[in-house]
Parts: sequence; C-alpha cells; structure tokens
Amino acid sequence: MEGRATTPTAAGVPPPAGPAGAVLPAAAGEGHGWHPLGAGLPLPRGPFVALVPGAEAPLLPVDLPAGLRGPAREAVARRALCDRLDRDAASLDLRPARLGGATDEWSALLVTDRAAAGRWRAEVAPAGRRCQAILPDYLALPAAPGVWTVAASAGAVAVRLGPSDGFAAEPALVAAALAEAFARGPAPAAVLRLGPAEPAVDAVLTLQPGLVVAGSAAALPAGVAPPRMLVHGERALDLARDPLAEAGRLAARLRRYAAALVMAAAGLGAWAAAEEIAARRDLAAAAARQAALADLVRRDFVPAGPILDVTLQVTRELERRRRAAAAAPALAPLALLRAAGGVLEASGVVLTSATLRGDGSIALDVEAAAFAELEAFAGALLAAGLAADVERLSAEAGGQVNGTVAVAAGGAGR
Repeated sequence: MEGRATTPTAAGVPPPAGPAGAVLPAAAGEGHGWHPLGAGLPLPRGPFVALVPGAEAPLLPVDLPAGLRGPAREAVARRALCDRLDRDAASLDLRPARLGGATDEWSALLVTDRAAAGRWRAEVAPAGRRCQAILPDYLALPAAPGVWTVAASAGAVAVRLGPSDGFAAEPALVAAALAEAFARGPAPAAVLRLGPAEPAVDAVLTLQPGLVVAGSAAALPAGVAPPRMLVHGERALDLARDPLAEAGRLAARLRRYAAALVMAAAGLGAWAAAEEIAARRDLAAAAARQAALADLVRRDFVPAGPILDVTLQVTRELERRRRAAAAAPALAPLALLRAAGGVLEASGVVLTSATLRGDGSIALDVEAAAFAELEAFAGALLAAGLAADVERLSAEAGGQVNGTVAVAAGGAGR
C-alpha cells in the first residue's frame, strides 16, 4: 500500500515530523517529500527521501594523522573506530562523512549496524527509484556556517551543528551534548529553534549569554547565511547504497563476461595495485610521522622512561615547566635571550626557533653554512659569559648544517 509523500513546505509553515520525532523544516522547490522508516507508514507515490532515526546512524569523530588521505585514511579510520566500539568491521556500515566541503580532511564516520541498514533498504525497495536517498533524520535539517539548528517533536530532538556535524537523541542527552558543544566552542552566530518547547534543551540555549535563538529562517539576524537542506554533501552518505552489494554485483558481472573483460580486468588489477601501493605509501608516511613525533617528544619532553600517552605526558611536562617558569624570576629568560641574541646578530648563523626549558635554559635551533661556523657561534656565547652546550649537529642537503645549542646564564664552558 502506498501513501502520499510529506511534501516540503515554504518557510514559515510548520513542516512535518521526522522518524525520530524531529521537526524537518523544508524549503519549497525541493521536488521530493520525506518518509520516516520504521513507523509502518505506506510508501509515498511520488519521489521521497527516506529518513531513519539519527540515534541509530550517528556521526562519530575519529582522530587521524594530519596529511593522511585517500584509501589509507579510510582504512586507518575504520580500524580505529572498530577498535573503539569493540565491533567487527563486517557488522558495521562505515562511511566517511565528507560534509561541509570536507574532501580529503574529513574527520568523522557515519556508523550504522549493517543489519539495520539492510532492513531500511528492504523497506524502501518496493518504491524503486522513487526513493532518492536514505539519510539520518538530523541530516535533513537545514544547515549553514555559523548556524545551529535544533528541532524537537514527540519527545525527540535532532540537532545540526553547522554543515559538518549533527546528531539526534532524547532531550536529556541532547541537552547535555549541547552544553558540552557550547563549552567547547566556538558558539554559533545564531540557533534556529524549530518545533515545540523542550524544557531541558531550551534551558541550555537560554543560559548562553547573547545567543540569538530564532524560530524561523526569516527571523535569523542579518548577515547570517540562510540555512539550506541537502546541499552540504549529505547525499554522499546515502544509506540506500550498499557498497558491499555493489562490489558483489560487479564481481558477478565480471565472472559472467570474463572472456570479454580480460583486458578490463587487467586494467582493474593494475588500478588496484596502484591503490595498494598508494595505501602502503600513505601508511608508511603516517608511521614515519609517528616516529618523528616520538623522537621530538623524547628530545624535548620525555628524555627518559616509556612514552605511553603522548598527549598526557607532554601536557604534564608543559604544566611542570609552566609552574617552574612562574616560580622563577620573570625577567631571567628574557635577559638570557637578549644576551644570546646579541651574539647571534654578530654571527653568521640563522635562528629557526627558541625553546625555554624547565631548568631556565634556552634551546636555540640554528642553521649554519658549516660546522665550523656553528662551533664559532658556541664559542662566542662562551666568550660572552654564557654557558653554551651544542646538543645536536646534523648536515643537510646542499652543505647546510643545523643544530641545537643550549644556552644558560653564566658558565665555564661546554
């Protein structure tokens, strides 16, 4: 049995409710309606976008190394998230969330249970191509940079934190998540608040000083970009597509026409090999960056003992140095740096960075044309009455030399 699609409405007219009870504001001219799955409603006769409860299809952030791209980025993200959830990758449908213009530097995955995704696809299968996409309900909310959308209905709330993020949950959970988002910052220019009152959620919005809360897009402040729906890459997360099934169908087609597709298969194999090589290269580069990070942490923050948690150990060391610096005379490091700067100006070396250490010394990272020039610089520091210790020397391509010279107040040599 088929029913009428819920047609998008013009701005200012109360829109329909989504599958999780969230209000779905819509703009005229979208050319489709909304249909909540799992509610037992007949499929629409016209084109529609099917919506599933956002709580069953969350966007989960992943911490990825900067510069990791392509298939390697997806592989690392999938492995990290499966480990975090303690789930087998075969039981999850994981898709990179390239929202808000993010292409290579995406940082979240849309996560659904593969069995649930299969049920949703089976539910809309009789509609054929009339079902234009299956999306989480919060991705149907209008979004714009600097605008958060909060829509409530029937004891559920969907939230869009700008084009790149969103979620849906019970009011109490949404209130806690919103409070954390405001504390983490930055705060939005305005909040588009749709649907009936929800005391727990509205209380969080009320507590934000100076926050503009508008009941419609037309009431948003001047200069704020108008929120729009399904224009920020949401359709790329279409759950109606089953990547594994598509791969299976492609394999079956290739088997049926193996004789005619030998050359195509060879080309496909070459492409796969190139992708594998690229993935290995990206993973090797990521491993090299991790090793370089470990070397930097060992050199500057944790000189002895195991490195178990880089963030925690570096944070503790920085806090220790901050306390030490606060207890030391405020002008001592500045005076030491001025004294070293005078010697630096008279030498031929180039300062690339200076680091204040917890013991009051300063580590000068410098570049020189030759080892002798760097040694002469250290000698000049000694002649100026400073303690100088050349801790690191290395030669670069082109004959350049760089090194680290530790400088302290007063001393009798290196």
